[in-house]
Amino acid sequence: MIIRIIRLRLLIVLVMLTSLLTACGPVYQSHYTYQAPTTRMDQKCAAQCMQGKSSCLQICDLKNLRCVQRVHQDAEYRYQQYRQTQLSRGARVTKSLRQFEDRTECRKSCTCRVTFNTCYSACGGQVFEHKKCIAFCDE
Repeated sequence: MIIRIIRLRLLIVLVMLTSLLTACGPVYQSHYTYQAPTTRMDQKCAAQCMQGKSSCLQICDLKNLRCVQRVHQDAEYRYQQYRQTQLSRGARVTKSLRQFEDRTECRKSCTCRVTFNTCYSACGGQVFEHKKCIAFCDE
């Protein structure tokens, strides 16, 4: 009976390990180069795209800052609750405030580049995407 359990656990570990290793395909990062539009009117249009991208990035920075502040406030509240509970039980406070912060939700990507590339192309400019393998590359 014990041998069956050990074999089953070993099989589960091997299946999980195999699936993890096969899931690690190459990871690519995109880089872009731009060819400016030729007519003056299209160049003005492309300049407006640049202004829009700049505004978009500022808005993203503000949203990210607010998110980080909110996450920190929530973490402080949860940490104080945890701390009070531990102290009321006579237990040690073993966790730190940082353990209650999860900033991963604040790392949502902005779509400024996608919007800019679409706008720039619509204005007569050309957008060239270059993908570079940055992880799990087959070389």
